[in-house]
Amino acid sequence: MPFTIDEITIIKLFCGDEKNRDKTIAKIRASIPNTEEVEIKEIMESVIRKINAMTKDKFSELDLSMAIDHDE
Repeated sequence: MPFTIDEITIIKLFCGDEKNRDKTIAKIRASIPNTEEVEIKEIMESVIRKINAMTKDKFSELDLSMAIDHDE
């Protein structure tokens, strides 16, 4: 199941350069209650489901280059 650009962006925001699957899931999960936008919450929950279905090795191989760069 491929990730959307929005999902890739969320992954990149929460994992940074570390690419640790379990820590990324925990960070996203912890942020959901503080997120007001329902659509963003749904995307975050989708990301967690998809990451949970991956092995740690597959997660570490994810190409996050398509993420939206919020620094620009």
